[in-house]
Amino acid sequence: MPAPGGAELTLGDAVLLVAYLGGYQGRRQDPPPGSRTMWIGWSRLQDMALGAAMMRNHLISKIHSGTGPPRASPLPVTVSE
Repeated sequence: MPAPGGAELTLGDAVLLVAYLGGYQGRRQDPPPGSRTMWIGWSRLQDMALGAAMMRNHLISKIHSGTGPPRASPLPVTVSE
């Protein structure tokens, strides 16, 4: 697994992350992930990326159309006469 704290991801780390999505368990005695495991992992990653893009576009369209969640004012505005 990659190092926590935002360390750079190596190619080997990225391959393992895709393999984990494909069901690879990474036990000590397991052989390296195969093409089927990588294909399943890549497909799942693509599905997640597509879902994230669709949600982003949906939220952006909601905000621009004015039907999105109300925005809170940073400070309450009071008018005194």
